[in-house]
Amino acid sequence: LLRPYEDAGITTPLTSSVAVAAFSTAEAGAQNGVQTQASILNAGTSAPATRHIGMAICGNVEKFTIQATRMLKSLVLMMTAPYSKAQFHYDAWIYCDDAAQEVLRPRVMALQSVASKLNNYKSPPLKITLVSVRPLFMKYGDEVMSMFRRCTMTPLLQHELLPPHVKEVFIFGADQIIVDDLDQVWKQAEQMGWDGTKVFASAEECTVPRTKCGYYNNIGPNWRFGHNGLNAASTLYSIANMRSRNLSDWLVWALPRYTVDLGDQDMMNVYAREHPERASLLQCNVNVRTDAGCDIDKMPPIVLHGNRDVFESFPHWKAVADKVDALYELLESKGQYELPGTSVWDALGDRIRGNFISTLLKPWGLSPNNIADLLRPYEDPGTTTPLTAAVEGVAFSTAAASALNGIQTQSSMLNTGELAPATRHIGMAICGNVEKFTIQATRMLKSLVLMMTAPYSKAQFHYDVWIYCDDASDVVLRPRVMELGYTVMMLRRRF
Repeated sequence: LLRPYEDAGITTPLTSSVAVAAFSTAEAGAQNGVQTQASILNAGTSAPATRHIGMAICGNVEKFTIQATRMLKSLVLMMTAPYSKAQFHYDAWIYCDDAAQEVLRPRVMALQSVASKLNNYKSPPLKITLVSVRPLFMKYGDEVMSMFRRCTMTPLLQHELLPPHVKEVFIFGADQIIVDDLDQVWKQAEQMGWDGTKVFASAEECTVPRTKCGYYNNIGPNWRFGHNGLNAASTLYSIANMRSRNLSDWLVWALPRYTVDLGDQDMMNVYAREHPERASLLQCNVNVRTDAGCDIDKMPPIVLHGNRDVFESFPHWKAVADKVDALYELLESKGQYELPGTSVWDALGDRIRGNFISTLLKPWGLSPNNIADLLRPYEDPGTTTPLTAAVEGVAFSTAAASALNGIQTQSSMLNTGELAPATRHIGMAICGNVEKFTIQATRMLKSLVLMMTAPYSKAQFHYDVWIYCDDASDVVLRPRVMELGYTVMMLRRRF
């Protein structure tokens, strides 16, 4: 074992480059035929290449702190020998304000201590840097930086905070969990058009039905990119191209011209509409959400996204979060070689994994491999003529309305699983923290859920419920609504 190891399977110098990796001088030498990457790792003379990831979190909010810590725990787990298919070091850049830095600092130090024991290289496999967002707030103001949520615009301005050697960053949200090797993300990106000319690569808001699912096709603004819009979580950014394309200047120019609801995500869609040649796709398994419609049978999850606090409020998602915490505790106490399975996803076990899968709304599908496919108008194969019919009180999707023209019945659409039902909207106003009214409102919503069940419903429709409330009623209603939302999700699962 003391003699240098020569890989019998490698007979020629390596000339291929690995996208996104920031190579050290010794590693770069391998690309000139001096030494292969495999021999560098086996000889132990140099650390592996480095990949960069980022996350924005601001404010001293316990929920967000717990979420961010768990995301970083899943990163450490992903880097262990049982769960990692490729050897990379990771630099994690955490963009945060003073309040978040104060609570995150001791957690970050503990995480780095655990990560430092994962290999024998002189340099640590994980380096976490807390980056102050104060310069961005001073330059752009709170109005820009905190659209939708505090610090939400940071990903589109991160190139102003990072050092020059950082060329690419894969951005996470605090409410995400890594469940498989991140190396797949970069491989996937290359296969889907990440060629050095793009500013970012991101997954769609949802996959199917095309042009009929997701936020931007339901209640969002009409400037979605492609068929269903892009989701900002799990986005690969070219920091070099953000700088060369003057993304900051474009953002300052564009913001006054659009009504922004979701901060960086809305602006990312706007930018892709204006410059489609600078955008690329990632597959939906890098951003698996309850309503993403991702076919995880064909593409197993890499990153789970618990938006709408589902890791806290949905029992089957909470079980996943609790299992990640337990796996990390096992890593701390007994070391990486006691970890079960071949990935975090595998280590969840059949029961937790099966229950989690049951919450993913259907139909399922995948995104096209080429972003050019999203630039062409989508033609529903079940629709043969343009639709102009409207039904009072119901906002039909194009395909759902086609049933009125005799092309396809609503029931046949549901049975084939190709389309979601049409949506009807109901509303209710409730203000103040008055227990009697809260109980009444909750009961009314319970009756709506009951009405939607198979025995009680005569027709298949989805319902969007709009509750008009003040701050006081929002506080007491939110947990009840989230519980009801989980119940409704289980009812809709068959679609």
